[in-house]
Amino acid sequence: MVIEKILTVFVCFCALNIGAQGTSFHEEFHCVSGFGETCDCGPPCLTQYSNGTCVPKKCYAYNHDLAACQESGPHFVPAIVLQSIPFTGAFGSGFGNMGRWDLFQVAMGIVFGPVAVLCLGFCWVLVCERGGEGRDGNSCWECCSYCFTLLWSIAIIAYWVWGIVVIANKEVLGPNGCQLQDSSQMTGAWVNPTPV
Repeated sequence: MVIEKILTVFVCFCALNIGAQGTSFHEEFHCVSGFGETCDCGPPCLTQYSNGTCVPKKCYAYNHDLAACQESGPHFVPAIVLQSIPFTGAFGSGFGNMGRWDLFQVAMGIVFGPVAVLCLGFCWVLVCERGGEGRDGNSCWECCSYCFTLLWSIAIIAYWVWGIVVIANKEVLGPNGCQLQDSSQMTGAWVNPTPV
């Protein structure tokens, strides 16, 4: 039941993320006027590419249907929501949603990496128990497991909170080096260029 709700929320955010992209984005446009050095691209998000064509600047896209420049970085709302939910945020899903798989892998390493350490700990306890009559492997294991669990919990919570802070402050960039965007648009009184 809980998994179904989580999947439903995830699908809704994926749909929101895809739906916010728009459908009429082109990569190359003809100059509005001029040619070569006198090429006028029109909208401020376009820059001259060749003698007679213009392309969107880095981190921008041009929507021909809306005649609007739009930021092309990862979406802010799904990333912050997924990172803020304790269950999904602990796994770094906010970073995964924005395409930052390096930071997502760090979160997965923090959550699942200590499992290997636990396996080594079990082996160590077995060695302690065989060490002789004077050694108590159980008390040694209890002490180490409490310390380990505390440190593991602190690491997960610290990374989760850090993720919320850097996404909320938009301090982390998307995989293409673009900032998180709020679906803002720049519109103006420029001539709408024609796609190539």
